[in-house]
Amino acid sequence: MGFPDVGYTPDNLRHLLHELNLNQREAAEKLGVQTRAMQRWLASVDLPTHSDMPLKKWNELLSLLS
Repeated sequence: MGFPDVGYTPDNLRHLLHELNLNQREAAEKLGVQTRAMQRWLASVDLPTHSDMPLKKWNELLSLLS
């Protein structure tokens, strides 16, 4: 799977959700977080609402590919 960038970025997260055929709510449920957290992780890095996705959660989502 080819990500647009290296590691977690909002673009890579969007790409991963698409590959997993998950919407924001479904992904949040699988990770045990609120949908609002997923929205913050997907927000552009130049927006004040952006928050970085914890590496542990990124890896949990990546593990769903296998």
